[in-house]
Amino acid sequence: SMYGTSKVCNERMGEYYHRRFGLDFRCVRFPAVFGPGRAASAGWTAYTSVAIEETARGNPFTIRADPGTTTDILYVKDAARSMLDIAAADPSALTRRCYNLHGFLVTAGELVQAIQRALPEAKLTFDPDPVIVEGIKTMPRQLDDSLARLDWGWKPRHTLDEAIADFVKLVHS
Repeated sequence: SMYGTSKVCNERMGEYYHRRFGLDFRCVRFPAVFGPGRAASAGWTAYTSVAIEETARGNPFTIRADPGTTTDILYVKDAARSMLDIAAADPSALTRRCYNLHGFLVTAGELVQAIQRALPEAKLTFDPDPVIVEGIKTMPRQLDDSLARLDWGWKPRHTLDEAIADFVKLVHS
């Protein structure tokens, strides 16, 4: 897609400026990021955020993916922390300029179960949209973040259940 192409172009430009001019360029590639405020219309994986936010507000929510649809997601606070961590990393430890990150590989069904652990009264249903289901299938299943873990100690600080509980708390604050 043009979106993906523009991201790769920016990464390559950063790498070029690093090689040519010594710019300390560092970047991360996120999976789908979930957290408060993501609009329902903001992409195929927006349901991961909106399902939590809506049910935390006491509203029912219909997920437009099927229960088996798998998505790699990362909590917004872990995404933000990753940028601070890579910025603080020892430059001599970095083996590259761009790193993949991974959060949680979850099915929509597993996400519903996790939401219901935090919000037992949550009313979630499924009404799969074939366009959304097929779109998510085109995304990488799981980004390999082994080099980020090795080079600068990356790891998410929240488990899925902790992330959802924190998200719910933010909605209620």
